[in-house]
Amino acid sequence: MYKIGANNASYRDQAIKEYLRSVSRFNQNTTQKALMLRKLMTIAQTTTQKESILKELVRNRTFNALIFADNYLDDPQLQQTAASIVLNKPL
Repeated sequence: MYKIGANNASYRDQAIKEYLRSVSRFNQNTTQKALMLRKLMTIAQTTTQKESILKELVRNRTFNALIFADNYLDDPQLQQTAASIVLNKPL
């Protein structure tokens, strides 16, 4: 799915949605999921795509997710979602 989305703009939105669905079902630890989502963010172009990825990160409360979300706290369109990751991170 990642390669399809990265190489074909007309299928990017659907590929991102399917990749997100796969990550949520992926039977791995949350750190691995956070790394997969971080990679997916490299091909996301719209605010909606990026927000969907950040929302999936909220479910994977890891240090990596916290650090990654910090990059989006200054983006007015994504700061609300990024802040929810930072605020919900268990100490």
